[in-house]
Amino acid sequence: MNKILISNLKVHFLRKDTEGYVSFSNINLKILKILYLEGLIRGFKKENNNRIKVFLKYYNGNCLINKMKYINVKRNNKFYFLTLKKIKRFFGLKNKIILSTNAGLLTNRHCIFWGTGGRMLLII
Repeated sequence: MNKILISNLKVHFLRKDTEGYVSFSNINLKILKILYLEGLIRGFKKENNNRIKVFLKYYNGNCLINKMKYINVKRNNKFYFLTLKKIKRFFGLKNKIILSTNAGLLTNRHCIFWGTGGRMLLII
């Protein structure tokens, strides 16, 4: 589900489109909201036909999220949980990651602020 969102966005970025469409789901909506609040897309709007219209953002002709990756880290068939200490050590505030926490989807900055860890979903 997240892989489809990322691949759709990358296709639109490669074509240098100003807007693109992704399928509607609650997790896609939450991820797009985080990308918007972080200033990585211009915005998004839900369409009537179960699609979301995403307004893409470029800086000097380059897309801002061209290296976004979906992470599916498993250890012993369980998803790998990142503690707050690991988030601070490996990612800090320089990189942007989106984690699934008990408080919903949060960026690494918000996890550090709220003092919580979570399962890593995306690296931006």
